[in-house]
Amino acid sequence: MDDGVAADMAMEATERTAGRWEQAARHGLRDDVLADSARRCLAIAAGRVPAEFGSAVADLADLVESRRSPADLLSERITEVGPLAAFEELAHA
Repeated sequence: MDDGVAADMAMEATERTAGRWEQAARHGLRDDVLADSARRCLAIAAGRVPAEFGSAVADLADLVESRRSPADLLSERITEVGPLAAFEELAHA
């Protein structure tokens, strides 16, 4: 957000997602338009992010490519260890 060029590029990448709140809530990245916009935004970020954040952006890009999100990872972890343990892990991460 502090990179005006990247912000403009992201705005263009997400134009088609304007108003797609219901699809986002119901389908997340299984929605083709949302997934495409997310991939485009991550490609923008990957090309402009400071080096120390490169691996985090790459990890997120891998998730998005598989049409999953950090929320999916949390949901899986809750299933594995229960909600209290999962949120305690998250609090200490």
